[in-house]
Amino acid sequence: MSRFLKKAFPKKILLSFVVAAACFSAGCSDIAGNAIPIDAASVSQTVVADVSEYIDGLYDDYAAYFTPEEYQLLYEENTGSFGGIGVSMVNVDDSIVVYGVIKNTPAAKSPIAEGDVILSVDGVSLAGKDSAQAATLIRGEEGSKVTLQLRKAATNKEYQVTLVRAIITTETVAGYNLPAYPDTAYIRISSFTGQTATDFTNLYNELYADRPIKNLILDLRSNGGGNFYASIAIGEYFVPINEIVVSEKTSSGMEEYRSTNGQLNGLNVVILQNAYTASASEVLIGAIRDQGQATLIGNTTFGKGITQGIGALESGSGHRYTRSIYYTPSGFSLHGVGLAPDIEIADPENATYDSYFSLDPAKNPHLKAALDYLFPDGPPVSEENTADEAGTENSDTQAEGNEATEGGQSSPGADSSEAK
Repeated sequence: MSRFLKKAFPKKILLSFVVAAACFSAGCSDIAGNAIPIDAASVSQTVVADVSEYIDGLYDDYAAYFTPEEYQLLYEENTGSFGGIGVSMVNVDDSIVVYGVIKNTPAAKSPIAEGDVILSVDGVSLAGKDSAQAATLIRGEEGSKVTLQLRKAATNKEYQVTLVRAIITTETVAGYNLPAYPDTAYIRISSFTGQTATDFTNLYNELYADRPIKNLILDLRSNGGGNFYASIAIGEYFVPINEIVVSEKTSSGMEEYRSTNGQLNGLNVVILQNAYTASASEVLIGAIRDQGQATLIGNTTFGKGITQGIGALESGSGHRYTRSIYYTPSGFSLHGVGLAPDIEIADPENATYDSYFSLDPAKNPHLKAALDYLFPDGPPVSEENTADEAGTENSDTQAEGNEATEGGQSSPGADSSEAK
């Protein structure tokens, strides 16, 4: 059973305990109790080690202690930019696994691919380290070099890359109208930050202003989650007003998050997912799926059905702790199980970032499966081609075409400047 840090020990008592232990091991006094000089660096390292060991033994796999440097990384990931190479990582079976590569970054131009395991950074082994500690080693000043030793997922062979760090700006939402497919839009969400819901709203409105949207392909592949409340805000668009988006059970009891929007309820949604689709992504998928308006394509998702809270300490460090288990609107707990697809599509081997997320169905089997599902007879003949072939009958065809594109789903956020 998970236990919470502040319930197990008051913070002052815990810190006093680990400082005392560190002081003893660092030599703050001799056996007779006489004061001797303190090795500050040794004390600091021992405190960090003791706190980390204590938390590791007290909590589940997601609990962790963050040094001030590591805690700063969490802030950067949620709000800003940083010097790095452009990979997203997750802990899987005591390994640091790449679950995403950010477009137009040093990593995207390298052999690094999703599923590869990072073994060491600049000669420092990642054995026993979590993804936050790995990120601390990988990030650094723009223009500096970093060397990674990895194991390729497709071949299980080790390889090494040396990359030059660049400023990484996290843009979590991208999308397009698909010109060959009427009333169909594609939107990819790569992670959830405090800005994601607003960016989703703005992008959808831009696409809708170009033409009505009846079909939405929502790509959540390799989206490992992030801000729980951002996913709820987007989910509210798809869930009818006053119905449940997600429920979570904490030590204080059960809390339900209900929709205050519902503007996209009834939209035909196809969701692309894979084994690295996790956490906040699964919240959003569960909300749309349980409304019966989503078809899931890909692999079974990761299955992270719990949420974490992050608390800051006075020193600038912080700790992460599991705070709740969540349930989809139907009451389903997906933790350790995941969400199975309606149409199973295997991830292509040795796919590059550009091909994996390509808008060319010939390169992207997930997108092809989605379009085949939506348009089983293939892409409709364009109006321009119809005009060339039909000649004088063009006016009738044009009228029918216009009639078919009217009445698409209304634009979200039309009554409000904020995402709900």
